[in-house]
Amino acid sequence: MKKLTVILIAATALMLFATSSNAQVVVKKRLVERQLVVYRSPRPSVKHFWVDGEWVQEGKSYVEVPAHWAIAPHPHALWVPGEWRPRKGGYVWLPGKWR
Repeated sequence: MKKLTVILIAATALMLFATSSNAQVVVKKRLVERQLVVYRSPRPSVKHFWVDGEWVQEGKSYVEVPAHWAIAPHPHALWVPGEWRPRKGGYVWLPGKWR
């Protein structure tokens, strides 16, 4: 009986750590990307790259950030756009990143 109690306590602790480490907000339905016409201003410099509009997590929801020019963190960096990925119960947004 004592061994069973120890196993149950260990399993409960593992479940608590596993569920509390997931910080992503899951949405039931992907947010619709609007079909907006975006006019790019002239490129400010050769160091700038165009970053399409993205979703940013704020608290328990997502907020859209408009497209803009951004300076790459190093000379050979390329912007990889974010995307919606299916997760259990809905979708999560994986933000864009420099590669």
